Amino acid sequence: MIKKIGSILSLEFIRHWVVESSRKRMLQLDFLRGVAILLVLGRHYAVSPARGGVFEYIALRWAHIGWTGVDLFFVLSGFLIGGLLFSEFKKRGSIDIKRFIIRRGFKIWPAYLIFVFYLLLRLTVKNWPNNPMEGLISLWPNFLHIQNYFGTPRVHTWSLAVEEHFYLTLPLVLYFLLKERKNKILNFHHLPVLLLICIVVSSVMRFFYNYGRASGTLEGEFYQTHLRSDGLALGVLIAYLYYFKPECLDFIKQRKRVMFMLGLLLISPMAYMGLETHALVSGLGLSLLYLGYGLILIVIVFSQINVGFLGKLMGGFVGRMIAFIGFFSYPIYLWHADLGKYPMQAVAKLHLWETLPAELSWIALTGGYLLLAITSGMILSYLIEKPTLAIRDTLFPGHSKAMENR
Repeated sequence: MIKKIGSILSLEFIRHWVVESSRKRMLQLDFLRGVAILLVLGRHYAVSPARGGVFEYIALRWAHIGWTGVDLFFVLSGFLIGGLLFSEFKKRGSIDIKRFIIRRGFKIWPAYLIFVFYLLLRLTVKNWPNNPMEGLISLWPNFLHIQNYFGTPRVHTWSLAVEEHFYLTLPLVLYFLLKERKNKILNFHHLPVLLLICIVVSSVMRFFYNYGRASGTLEGEFYQTHLRSDGLALGVLIAYLYYFKPECLDFIKQRKRVMFMLGLLLISPMAYMGLETHALVSGLGLSLLYLGYGLILIVIVFSQINVGFLGKLMGGFVGRMIAFIGFFSYPIYLWHADLGKYPMQAVAKLHLWETLPAELSWIALTGGYLLLAITSGMILSYLIEKPTLAIRDTLFPGHSKAMENR
């Protein structure tokens, strides 16, 4: 076991993946996933930006915009899952909903359940013997994937519930659109309308949730599926256009530089305006954020590796390292608090750091946090995800080879 873990952490393994293994995947999508998880890690910082010295401004901007990493994941997930379903339909003329859900289950649930049972054990031991049921009482929403409505000891798992609801809802919608129809392709024409309705309804509900609320008086968090589903719906809509109406994306493809800058412009206010402190952000701001990430997604997908500025960025060592991190984004997201943030917060309390310059202390502690979070995600991916996915692909091989980043 120790030898296996050592091989995972070796520079040779990383070099092999960065240079060779990534050729088998769509590097652009892993790059975006890497950006998303790095944003999240900045939001859930282990060391306060106030301890950054001259780096305080950068740390604050990273922490402010970091929450949008989850929303980038939403747009990206919609695109990826929609793409898997649409490519299967184009190839086979139908969609095997049962197989899709089973394969999603193998991808998501083993790692997730191990994490939840770890939390259950930790809370049980912590509260033993005075309140041994505390763990089960606080974690029951996680077992049903409704923690975004009823709360959880690990707040960051709310987004996993949103995505799980999406993984179940989208295939069912497609099933009813295709059910007992002679000319099945025509029924997909209804899907963009449904997706647009979802986007509008979710945005309107957020508006009324914010109506009359002054800045800085957020009375609840925007974790509920019905308030964040428009990002996923937008991703599915982009995937629909990508597979069935590619000409509709030509305008963006022909103006990639302008559209990329517009996308950055739409998301940039989030580096200065917090979700919890600005009603505009949690209402209209989220809609503009999704639009910005949607534009960036389209530009990135149509950017050739090593061609143009973005292509050279993604094809270079830094871009491939970000994509490498993105490959492990799911286990990193699951465990980054327990195996990265909390241990490093304990280390940060040591008197040693008070004797060092603030800048050096912040860099060392933040770097240690990132290293712990990413490394633990890599190890757990190979110990949990890789074996379960091997079983999945043996028992339930996929019908589609499209965008296998998921």
